[in-house]
Amino acid sequence: MLYPPPLPDLGIDPLAWVARVQIAAALTIGHLDQGWQGSVRQRALYSLALGPVDWTVDAALVVLGWLAHNDPQIRPDVLSLFAYLETQIPKEGYTCFEYPLVCSWLAMGGHDGATEERLAAWKKRIEEARRAAADDDAPKEGKELDAKHGGLTLERYAELSVRRDAILEKHGGGVAKGTAGMAGRGAYPELAELCREYGLDPNLAADQASAAAGRIPEWDRLINARPRVQERFFAMQNDARLKLQGIAFNSHEGRVAEMIRSGGFDAESARVNAEVAAKKMASGDEGEPDPVVFPGQKLERLSHYVALMKGMQSGDMMGALARAGLDMGSYGTAAQAWGIKLASDPLLTAKFSKMMAG
Repeated sequence: MLYPPPLPDLGIDPLAWVARVQIAAALTIGHLDQGWQGSVRQRALYSLALGPVDWTVDAALVVLGWLAHNDPQIRPDVLSLFAYLETQIPKEGYTCFEYPLVCSWLAMGGHDGATEERLAAWKKRIEEARRAAADDDAPKEGKELDAKHGGLTLERYAELSVRRDAILEKHGGGVAKGTAGMAGRGAYPELAELCREYGLDPNLAADQASAAAGRIPEWDRLINARPRVQERFFAMQNDARLKLQGIAFNSHEGRVAEMIRSGGFDAESARVNAEVAAKKMASGDEGEPDPVVFPGQKLERLSHYVALMKGMQSGDMMGALARAGLDMGSYGTAAQAWGIKLASDPLLTAKFSKMMAG
């Protein structure tokens, strides 16, 4: 899911290719074993569905809906999860998993009349908004990319959103809980400080919607309605996450990250480089066996990241995160940074493999 194979055809949209690969990977997970409660496939798919909000969530929902459609024993569990995820979708702004959620929910079938009607209407609203966005011309979107809302450019809003989402994930809350906290009905002091840093009033919401939770409704509506704005916003968010981990966009690691995002990562070259690195390891020419990769971060050493991975593989995901001093929000950023470092440094990857096997 993180390292898709190269595009089979240059005429294929790279973003569509990544989504297809991730769904194929999730379908494979869905066939890992039998049974459901406590199974490997249940734990893995739930980790994806409840993990950092990205296209991997979309893939998990597609497969969960398919499994529930074909297995009545799984259905109640998946319906409960889908209902929970619906509550996590903010009223304003774009949520990548919203459309896959409603489509998978509908495709399960077997709903009562009222539920079927509600889901169909929900799906129709999303599709109508997309069609309306498609009718707008590129020059208009170009002007919107250069605009400011709430005093912030799209790039600055992308930076804010990455830091905001990490805070909300840390507290285990979504936009609704964040808004309540900001209004004095909870305790998110770091979210209030973040709002002030970006020039937002933490105590006022422009339309009583989401500005008090570190959101700008005008930007959220544009991101949701304009495909080109949405694409640029996601790319800017990705750059912001890298920056938080000390990875410069124009560095070697930054270029590797962009190749992964665009589907241009050369898996074959990476394999050859990995073989060379493995030979260095075998000859004793490996350098520091446990290097410091992210100085000052929670997972600064390779051994710290390996300990986290082994803990998560044992099935105790939340316990492993707690021992590493992380939460779901900070884990998403750290995991992305480590993935990029490993993809860009074959020798580090060889050391990682050795430690994981030990």
